[in-house]
Amino acid sequence: EAMRTHDWRLGIITQRSRAGAEKFLRAHGLTELFQTIVAGDDGHGRKPNAGPFHAALHHLQSAGPHAVFIGDRIDDDCEGALAAGLRTAFLIDRAGIHAETAAERTDFIHLAELVDLLAHLPEQPHK
Repeated sequence: EAMRTHDWRLGIITQRSRAGAEKFLRAHGLTELFQTIVAGDDGHGRKPNAGPFHAALHHLQSAGPHAVFIGDRIDDDCEGALAAGLRTAFLIDRAGIHAETAAERTDFIHLAELVDLLAHLPEQPHK
């Protein structure tokens, strides 16, 4: 919600099928939050390949330097996002298992840091 108040466009990149992702979003009342979904069966490759990240950027009319990818896996999410030129945020798992690696390889490791940053960034003009 905090990202939407700053007029940031939101997308999802998932390994799930499109049908599975849409079903999950509907079941949790999240469909309206996202402007695009790039699913594992959409033909853009699978994470950590940069293809799905580039597809999401294209659909959102954005570019890597203006985007942040939030992931929960260093290997698939953060590596693919970095390969596509995006800044990255990593949701540390509850056990903190990847905390040290995340701190070395991602831009943000807590959502609070990201929300603070968004409050200070200029709005990205829509194309």
